[in-house]
Amino acid sequence: MGSTCSTVSKNKVAALDNSASKGVSPSHNAIAIVGVGCLTPGAENIQEFWKLLVNGECHVTDVPATRWNASAYLDTNPLAPGKAYVQKGAFIKNPEGFDNALYGINDFEASQMDPQQRFLLDCTTMALQDAGITRAQISGTNTGVFIGCMNSD
Repeated sequence: MGSTCSTVSKNKVAALDNSASKGVSPSHNAIAIVGVGCLTPGAENIQEFWKLLVNGECHVTDVPATRWNASAYLDTNPLAPGKAYVQKGAFIKNPEGFDNALYGINDFEASQMDPQQRFLLDCTTMALQDAGITRAQISGTNTGVFIGCMNSD
């Protein structure tokens, strides 16, 4: 499980800024993606993710004992109810590591959140930091965060 947010190069964003400063009116449908946040197996930020891609690394491993007892659920029959027929996966480090206080979320509420929601908040924060945007700068502004996700669970 992982989340990756894509970005348009900062050069393209600069070109948008440049055209706006020259009086060129961007399309009403124009958007600018100015930052990227990334949390994937083998990479905890965008710099590590690019290294992973450049090096062609594979982070599929045996199921860590800290996740679940894979042998207790193993069955070679993929249709066996309540069982799994795979013993490997790609796992994000420290899925429990979430600073809920950073987002104003109380401990109980944080314990009930889907891990993907926590990852999404962290990736959004990383993207804002990557863009050099602080919360104070966007607080009260007409700013949107648009995310594409998919899930096969």
